[in-house]
Formats: sequence, C-alpha cells, structure tokens
Amino acid sequence: MKCSLLFLGIFLIAFSQDWAVENGWQEIKVFQTNRSQVEKILGKPQKEDFETTYSTEDVVVNVIYSDMRCGDSKRLKAKYDLPAETVLHYEVRFLKDIDFSQLILQRENYEYVQDFHLLNLSYYSNLKKGITITIFNSDGNERVSSIKYLPTKEQMTQFKCE
Repeated sequence: MKCSLLFLGIFLIAFSQDWAVENGWQEIKVFQTNRSQVEKILGKPQKEDFETTYSTEDVVVNVIYSDMRCGDSKRLKAKYDLPAETVLHYEVRFLKDIDFSQLILQRENYEYVQDFHLLNLSYYSNLKKGITITIFNSDGNERVSSIKYLPTKEQMTQFKCE
C-alpha cells in the first residue's frame, strides 16, 4: 500500500503541468540564477545579442544577463552589484497551450489589466513579486502566452551600485 502511494505521488509530481509561478519558471530566479545553471536546464542558446534566446519544444526563453558588477549605471547589464552572467530579467513564451488555471498563484495578489488595443489580450501583474503574465483570451478560456520575471523593488534597492 505504501509503495503504491509513493509511486502515485511520484507519478503526479513528474507529470503534472501545474507549477508555482512565484518560484520562477524551472526554478530560474532573477538576481540569483547564473548562466551555467540556465544552460543546464535549457541547453545552449540559439541567439545572443542584448538578450540571450533559448528554444525548446515547448517554450522560447529570452534572458538578460548581467555583464559586469557595478559598471556604467546607465547600462542595465552593469547597473547592479551582481556577478557577471547573473539573470537580471527573463521572459518565457509558451509554444503550447497552457491554461491559466494550471498556474499555482494567489490570484488576489495580481492586478488584472485588459489590453486596450488588442481586446483578446490581458495581463496579470504582481509588482511585489516582479511577475507579469500575458493572457490570450479565446472563447472564454484564458491561455498563458508568456510570463515575465523582473527584479522587484527590494532586489533593485538591495543590489544597487553605490
């Protein structure tokens, strides 16, 4: 009996598509995760310029990494007291349908905003957590188009160069 319950638990964890949004996508965390950790998850990038782009079968991930500690304060990549190659910001764009209901989050902590130009787009934002979720509304269903992870005000203050 215990063995069956253990197997069921492992099966549910392994094959569940639900995840806690606030833990970061695939546990990638702004101002904490470095490039080598990202590449263990996503492999080598497909494109590198201002953003580094990774592609998998299910997602396209754009990452902005720091390039130096406390350089030119006008440059995003050198603005913070963080080691080079640390994730500053990233966006996950989903290539397959993800229902908004699959995301584990406290919905009441997110501000809902309807896009004024594209009526089938809306956003859920939690500035305290640095998360913005873009939703595509289709036939009454909310589909996740992308999730952006940004530094919080706390992080920007804590790691600001003096």
